[in-house]
Amino acid sequence: MKNNFIRNLSMQISCGLRCIAFSCLVCGAIVQGGEFVFQGPYPVENDNEGSSLLKDGIPVLAGNVRGGLPLPVVSGITFEQLSFGNPISANGVTAELIDLGASIDYSSMDKAEAQYDENVDLARLMGVGYKSKYYGNGLVLNFSGLTVGKIYQLQGLYWDWATSFYLNDPDALNSGRSKKFESQEAQAGYYWTTSWKADASSQSIQILPGRSSRSTLAAISLLEVSDLPSKEVELVTWDVLNVGDLSWSEELGLWGRPLNGKAKEAEETQMVHESRLASGSLLLAARYGLLADARIERVLRALLDLQEAGTGRMKFRYEDPAPTDSNIPFFVARNLILLRHMHKEAMTTGALDVLDTLLENFYPLFYAEAQKDSAFYPNKYLGDLVGARLIQEIYGQPDYEIEVIEQRMLGAADYWREEGWGWGEHMSDTYAGVCLDLISLYLLLSEERESDVYATYLDLMEELLVIESQFGDGPRVPALRSYSFTARGSRKTYMERIEAWNQATGEITNPFWRESALIQTFYYDLDWHSEFEEVLPEFGQSTMLRIPCFDDTEATAFLADDVRLGAMSHFPIMPEAEHISWGLAWQSFPVALWKPSGDWAFLQWEVEEAGEAKAHPANTRSGARALTNQVNPPLLGQTYSLQRGGNLLVVRMMPAISASWGRVSDRFKMLDITADAYKEANGARFQQILLEYPERSIGLASFSMVEDCYPVLEELGKESYWGYNFPVEVQPRNERNHVIINIWGFSLDGEIVQEPVLTKLDDYGKVTRSEMEEVTRLVWQWPETDWDVIIDPMSDNVLRFSGSTDLK
Repeated sequence: MKNNFIRNLSMQISCGLRCIAFSCLVCGAIVQGGEFVFQGPYPVENDNEGSSLLKDGIPVLAGNVRGGLPLPVVSGITFEQLSFGNPISANGVTAELIDLGASIDYSSMDKAEAQYDENVDLARLMGVGYKSKYYGNGLVLNFSGLTVGKIYQLQGLYWDWATSFYLNDPDALNSGRSKKFESQEAQAGYYWTTSWKADASSQSIQILPGRSSRSTLAAISLLEVSDLPSKEVELVTWDVLNVGDLSWSEELGLWGRPLNGKAKEAEETQMVHESRLASGSLLLAARYGLLADARIERVLRALLDLQEAGTGRMKFRYEDPAPTDSNIPFFVARNLILLRHMHKEAMTTGALDVLDTLLENFYPLFYAEAQKDSAFYPNKYLGDLVGARLIQEIYGQPDYEIEVIEQRMLGAADYWREEGWGWGEHMSDTYAGVCLDLISLYLLLSEERESDVYATYLDLMEELLVIESQFGDGPRVPALRSYSFTARGSRKTYMERIEAWNQATGEITNPFWRESALIQTFYYDLDWHSEFEEVLPEFGQSTMLRIPCFDDTEATAFLADDVRLGAMSHFPIMPEAEHISWGLAWQSFPVALWKPSGDWAFLQWEVEEAGEAKAHPANTRSGARALTNQVNPPLLGQTYSLQRGGNLLVVRMMPAISASWGRVSDRFKMLDITADAYKEANGARFQQILLEYPERSIGLASFSMVEDCYPVLEELGKESYWGYNFPVEVQPRNERNHVIINIWGFSLDGEIVQEPVLTKLDDYGKVTRSEMEEVTRLVWQWPETDWDVIIDPMSDNVLRFSGSTDLK
């Protein structure tokens, strides 16, 4: 393309669908207007002479455009030559080339060609200035005479890594009053579109190459389109990165946000400045074409200041006295690795040097963390492994260190497949996505495509994607490692979330979600769907799921169009992972019901300690992690379940009671319930409420093994509770460790009518048991199933089918 810019630049005047169109032709390629509902970048096959843009004499654009379909093009149009001093007009709009003081004489292409030097950046050939604030001192393609209120769209092939668009009032062209409203970033030969609504201050537009141009403009079209979404003109400045509640700090070179629940240690400050958010903001800066800004290097140096010398650990916040969150390094490194891979050419030398220093500092930490037996914590361990391996590929490391990481990656994969992903992040809508982000990063960026590690991690991706597909467009039930404490909506599968930047920007406005959404738009640019086409599942939502989890437990779920019900066969699945300040129980929903209308309900333990309510799962994200801080290891309520389709039987047990508790509650918490009515339908031995919906009646039955205890229904606004409140009485020390056992039944087939039949069994060993710990046989007939089970509170298998009726 290097010798074809002026020789082939011409202007097409024609009409497209509801549009007027100018098309500038370079390299023999014509791009004619039409109605496009997608935005690039999309790869285009293109050699230096541009011959591959023609097929049988007809201009085409090859590459991945919405599943590989070609762009609409036309041929056989009469062209007029567009050159300096020879503007062309159509329907009141004028197109012209303007030379803003270029040092090269563009009046003759031959003269420009003669001055071309392969060792000179083509940006200089095109005369782009490096000091101009708004636009260069060289070539500008200018469209003027735009009509106020009309919507225009530009379409074209990139000439540069950072093509910028400037809107102006009619007199602004040489006055420095241009308003930059967008930058498109991708490598040369990529297709882009952008649209906006003209107003009184934007009746002309200039298109400029960026500061590191390495190829010329191939083709561009200006269209007037009546039905594109309008994009109000706004100046794209550094402030665009202040998403949501973020605020840029000139003093710190970081973005601050108001104090939240995870920043309790910094309560004396009004704002906290998080390292992970800073690295995510750099990805957003790349999207807005701001990587040449001097503040990019400043942000990276601020991150370097937060990185602990010699260890690679990084502070979560500027306000922290020292690093405390071991997950922060891999989250930050993930963002920086992706930024470097996609946009290093757009960064200044100084910024890139600091970025490289950060990644090289992370490597010893990742290498050390990778050698720990931490596979039970999938997203954390994946982050360390992927970070170490990709940094090895970028900068090189000794062969034996590479072998260590590869063997660790293979060992971790074996563990996840054999042990149900450790503490169960495959059952987390949030952290399954993080795992897929990390696996995708490795598979997309690694150059070792033929290795055993690559093939193994491709298999892991397929396993997680199949689970995603089985749950369809609704959330996982049960849910492990979830933050759905107050509501739960529908969701997109991971495959659906890999989408183009212009489709994902709605989520980008929320800083909490924007990081993942941003990453996934870059994966889209890296052609994620085509790269992994062979492992993308073709089937959709299942009806009954049984998903293996740690230690021979399983997650079961029944999925209907109007409701889904699921449970863990045993929870907690990994008691040794529960601690006073962190763990799984506070953020897990081992028995859960969800409807597409937003109804969200789950079983919950809640205790009262020193006047504070503490719950599993927690009531809010900032809630206490443990039910008591007086006992370590912490006391945990236990859940056991058996499920047959839409019928679920659950045993809940609190094996010990802390003397510090004033109350223990075991309850079914219901949020945003849209049932027409709660209807009580009690039996002699059990209590029941019915949730009456137009589609079905859902029966919720329960009884307690504790004498004279009955569930109570409480309705408090959007929240409702049905369950037990056990007061904890002061007792002698040797009598405090008594047990609470409750039985719960969930029938999606309607009301449970028959009474449960309980029989005490006395032939289960010689272990001394309290009355509450005696073995019981439960026989219970429901509308669509019969239960015959054994409840043994002192067994490893507390709830199991009885004898030959074990249909599990």
